[in-house]
Amino acid sequence: MRERSEFISWVQDILSDGEAFRNFLVESLTELCAIDSTPEPDVNKLAMRERQAFEAIRAIASRDWPETVWQYRPIDFERMRGEDSYTPPYYTDSTAPYAQRSNLVMTLPGTGAAPDAGTARVAVNAHIDTVPPHIAPNVHDGRVFARGACDDKGNIVVMLGALHLLQQIKKQFGVAVCRDVTCMFVIDEESGGNGSLALALDRDLKQHYDELAVLECCDNVVYCANRGAVWFRIELPATLTDEPLKLTSELVLALEAAGRKIREESDHPLFLARPIQTCHGIWGPWGEHPSRVCGYVEFTVRSALDQDALQTAINDGVSHYITLYGDKTQVTRDGKPVVPWHVRLEQQQDGILLQVMGSTGHMAAVAENDGALTKAACIIDALKRADPSCHIELGGHEAGTTLVLEGGQSFIPTHPLPVVKERIWAAAGAVLARYGVSDAEVRRLVTMNKLHNSAFCSDPESPLFLNARDFADSVGLPQNATPQGWGASCDARLFAEQYPQLPIITMGAGDLNNAHSDTESIGIEDVARNSALLALLLLQRSGAV
Repeated sequence: MRERSEFISWVQDILSDGEAFRNFLVESLTELCAIDSTPEPDVNKLAMRERQAFEAIRAIASRDWPETVWQYRPIDFERMRGEDSYTPPYYTDSTAPYAQRSNLVMTLPGTGAAPDAGTARVAVNAHIDTVPPHIAPNVHDGRVFARGACDDKGNIVVMLGALHLLQQIKKQFGVAVCRDVTCMFVIDEESGGNGSLALALDRDLKQHYDELAVLECCDNVVYCANRGAVWFRIELPATLTDEPLKLTSELVLALEAAGRKIREESDHPLFLARPIQTCHGIWGPWGEHPSRVCGYVEFTVRSALDQDALQTAINDGVSHYITLYGDKTQVTRDGKPVVPWHVRLEQQQDGILLQVMGSTGHMAAVAENDGALTKAACIIDALKRADPSCHIELGGHEAGTTLVLEGGQSFIPTHPLPVVKERIWAAAGAVLARYGVSDAEVRRLVTMNKLHNSAFCSDPESPLFLNARDFADSVGLPQNATPQGWGASCDARLFAEQYPQLPIITMGAGDLNNAHSDTESIGIEDVARNSALLALLLLQRSGAV
């Protein structure tokens, strides 16, 4: 058996002078990102897009490994829908949302040259779907810009890059993985994880792997735990109040307070930074996704306040928001302020239009971005305190129709998912009770049927985790001094729920702050180094080195 140092030295040479390898990664990623993988109400059309992405993945990998075994594993809808972790696909009304759809699974056969003891069959998982809107790829200054470049097609290419390196190692050294490697390419992670849930429930497939690496935009860090997240949806019928924006702003602020309380109570050795976020993603026609920080909202105000008093109230609202989240007009990103301004006023015939600016991004990066909906709620609260009789209308929302608020709350293993859901119902219920809504009706108006991910911890002493951290340092990806949990949620928890003793890590390229943003991108250097890390890890865990 060759020494691992020999392979580390070889991949370090590839990383220092591997133009051909980087070209392979860029070409693979731009090909995948050119395919629209956003949700689609027409599930037949969605199935065609998914199959297009799968065929592209298969073609890329088969150039290096023509002998691999590929399977389109259908999704057992009836089996899956009875699970607590199942998420109704919000993007379609179809009664058969997974007909003609599947996950793609590839098996890279091991040589069988290593004993079972001390080795493992590793499964690797990454998702093909993205949040909307689709953004076509372009390459600039060593980065690929596109929807999904960071979350998560860049990490599909990490997997493909690792397979490519393993083939080069086989040619160069005559060494291959000794035990089977299972590659999972899954759908529907962004909408709740049903693709991975189907595979986690697949007991036949589980017979083929002993450890799991889930690839996500982990900013080059290897994690053994994930925080959880739950999305909420609040429907406010027009019959509740003739001041729907006042009610909605009260709900936003109450949910913010509940989130801060959860954060105060969260004390866990793997989550010292307490990555607890409350995200408000959709307010009527504004926003695009529950877990994507909304970057803009506008509303019209008719008030008896004079201009100076009105401006003072608005400033008070902005000041309160800044107290919570900081002044992002004073924080720069790429040489520019995160937000150029907080709020602008425009006199119109029917009142004063307030335009509230924020900065979009993944909910896990809400503190680094700027939530326009939370800021608007603070402003509306200040306006109603200054002038209780002022009239406020949400831009683009038809009066007399139901107003919807959607967002998400994250948490760590100190708080089980049912506890977090009860906190959300309690916070919203306290507000809605003032409008005559009963406890039973609160449960109907406030739903959490979309993404509902538990937090979990895997073993920080597992060989999988320790080997991955060791190799990360070897390929130029420095790790935290002590093990930490990832401040985001992903499909890893679905496997942890089904197999509590399964060693699981989350790792990968891409900055979470970049995910879901209008300028989503990933550095090819990060993709290359994570590919090298994964290739070395698969060799080590299979007993080849």
